[in-house]
Amino acid sequence: MDYIWMLKLISLLLLVDLGSPETFKFYEYITDEKDWRHYGYISPVQNQGECQASWAMSVVGALEAHTAINNHELVELSAQQLIDCAPHPNNGCHEGKTNDAFHYIGDHGIASKASYPYRAVQSNCSYNSNSTAGRMKFLVTYLNSDEKRLTELVYNIGPVVAHIDNQHESFLEYKSGIYHEENCRSDMENLTLPVLVVGYGTDCKNGSYWILKTSFGLNWGENGYMRLARNKGNMCGVSTLLEYPYVEK
Repeated sequence: MDYIWMLKLISLLLLVDLGSPETFKFYEYITDEKDWRHYGYISPVQNQGECQASWAMSVVGALEAHTAINNHELVELSAQQLIDCAPHPNNGCHEGKTNDAFHYIGDHGIASKASYPYRAVQSNCSYNSNSTAGRMKFLVTYLNSDEKRLTELVYNIGPVVAHIDNQHESFLEYKSGIYHEENCRSDMENLTLPVLVVGYGTDCKNGSYWILKTSFGLNWGENGYMRLARNKGNMCGVSTLLEYPYVEK
């Protein structure tokens, strides 16, 4: 076994419990598309409204999906709880940090959306730990990663929270198709929007794309989703900062 494969295997064993390392398919051997929506593990797109809740909705979307992959049952979780209860540096409807939100869930658990519904405003925390519907063991993070690694994660493990540069008029005006913005940036300082990468595919005319779930409602983009150009130099920083929760089976 060469050095690079040894490092991959060590990383795999440390970060991912897949039962058998032989079940993990590396990028070189991934030839098919993946869309976790087809498995019934992705909750409906929400509309954050006037509340800047993309950080909370991407986090609960990831935890919903990874829990459903393990349990084969999708339970929608409460983004409102994170807005109301997750402490500083999270600041409700004004801003939030996905990594801190994940750590909060790791420490406290999270309620179902049904028991703690979304209101699009920050209120006093009313979480009751007896109503916990979702838990995680720890957060896996990749900094300054690449699209090969993102492909491996989405294919083998599940949806991943990514952070992209959305500070462009073309983004606001996106309706459909594969999004490509020449002025999109990939440095950490300009990654302002957390999204959930739920899959990837290929259009026979326009090339490969990532499937991004947003929290802008069904009237934005492709029913709340965006197809972002894939393998185009880390378009909009899609692979710069990657996060997903480790959920115990």
